[in-house]
Amino acid sequence: MKDSISKLSPEYNTHRMVQEYVSRFYMLAAKNCTGLREGGYKESKDFTAWKKKMLDNWRDLSIAEVTADTSTDFVVGQQLQVTAKLKLGALSPQDLAVEVYYGPLDAGRNIIGSSTAEMIPGEENAGVTTYNGKVPCNHSGQHGYTIRVLPRHEHLVNPYELGLILWN
Repeated sequence: MKDSISKLSPEYNTHRMVQEYVSRFYMLAAKNCTGLREGGYKESKDFTAWKKKMLDNWRDLSIAEVTADTSTDFVVGQQLQVTAKLKLGALSPQDLAVEVYYGPLDAGRNIIGSSTAEMIPGEENAGVTTYNGKVPCNHSGQHGYTIRVLPRHEHLVNPYELGLILWN
């Protein structure tokens, strides 16, 4: 027990935890606050308007189609090209973080130990924007993927803050 504590103590202690919280959250929040106050709170007003736009228009966002060539087996080291077509409504590609959410599957075919890969917006045609992403094949076994869409804004500290998420 003493040996375990001596080995793990440098990794799991309150000093390290406080340092991590300060660097990951508090410094980011302080920087964000400074940016929002600049220009007579113009950035803050714009951010508030953006939040309202997201809340008012999120229901019109939809994933129209997801495609990937899964007809062949993949070898470790290859990548799976995934394409998603989204109907954005009044939103723009800059408002959204579109991701491929992927990972190994458990016996119930649920993704476990997940990772994400950013999808890049491409062409827009008749109100449908195409996004492309690549899923790395790093391990053997059964894997799955789905598409996840979250709000994105430079002043949004946490993408879950607005309670908006869209899954395929």
